[in-house]
Amino acid sequence: MIFPEYLIKHNIITHENFNAIIARQLESMPSILSVIIQLNILSPEMVSKVLFEQIEKGDGLIDIVRRNNLLTDEQFKVVYSKYEESAPSFIDILIEVSGIGRDKIKEAYDRFLEENEKQEVVKEENKSKSEGEETPAISQAALESLKEIGGINEVELAGLEKSASPEKEAEEIAPEGAGDVEMSQAALESLKELGMDLPSTNSGGASAEAVNGLELPRIENSFVDEFLNVFSEKTYNKLKKIVDILNKTAESDGEISNFLNSLYRDLHLLKGASSLAEITHLAQLLTETENVVEKLFDKDNSFLKGWVENNNSLLSDVFDFIWEIRKNIESTQVEFIEGQDVRFKDLKEKVSGLFSAI
Repeated sequence: MIFPEYLIKHNIITHENFNAIIARQLESMPSILSVIIQLNILSPEMVSKVLFEQIEKGDGLIDIVRRNNLLTDEQFKVVYSKYEESAPSFIDILIEVSGIGRDKIKEAYDRFLEENEKQEVVKEENKSKSEGEETPAISQAALESLKEIGGINEVELAGLEKSASPEKEAEEIAPEGAGDVEMSQAALESLKELGMDLPSTNSGGASAEAVNGLELPRIENSFVDEFLNVFSEKTYNKLKKIVDILNKTAESDGEISNFLNSLYRDLHLLKGASSLAEITHLAQLLTETENVVEKLFDKDNSFLKGWVENNNSLLSDVFDFIWEIRKNIESTQVEFIEGQDVRFKDLKEKVSGLFSAI
């Protein structure tokens, strides 16, 4: 939707107003020929020759100029730039024709941009559904693990097999003498994703780093790359955009629940990816946040409006923090650097408080 269409749709101007504005704009626009003459790009003799040819053959001015190579591409750019500058603006004529104040038009334009942003989120959500993103893609190793532990029924299995990665990933088999652990490493990762209790294990291969007394193992497993791909900068920007739209929707008394589905789906996808990658603390924070959003589905718009006004800044802080963790993992293979463990505990406590208060 373009801005004039928005103005008509919301009864700010009529179709008659719009037609009159465009007619006035066309009448007031200079001709390309007048701009060429004004800029003195062609000599008077050459302009006359162009006009003679136009009258004789009935061709358009631009066609004649191009056919005879009278102007370079750069000169054409200068002509068109000057032509656009000389044209009266739609807004100026709108004010003159309709009598609407510039402030009111500015408010309408801001609402138009906001509505377009919302439509873009909805389009992206619908596109995700049509492309099957509602069921996250799963690697072949993870799929085999789910089969191994019996954590999936036949219907779910058929759906996931369609989204499974075509490459056959080698499972990491537990070495001899690993005690009672008889499942593959990939199966253990899938148990964690499903929220089941894990057998006691000690990989012994991963180094650890301590932050303020908190021992942090290096994140080194076959699912880290999948997590980094899932949690791209595009996903982070989308989360931040949803936060911004929630704020604007609450301010305009719009329907907030329309945007919770998209937020919930992205959180669920990130939670699953971080669980498989064994990014423990990040998975915990994402789980807490996902639970909060899920609990909001049962609330009416009046409750949601107040909730967004009071708590949306915390959501923004959470998304900024988990993006920092993502960058840590990519660069250092550990979740926290100095001081971030304290921030994690603070955010996790605050998000847990949100859940209890709903």
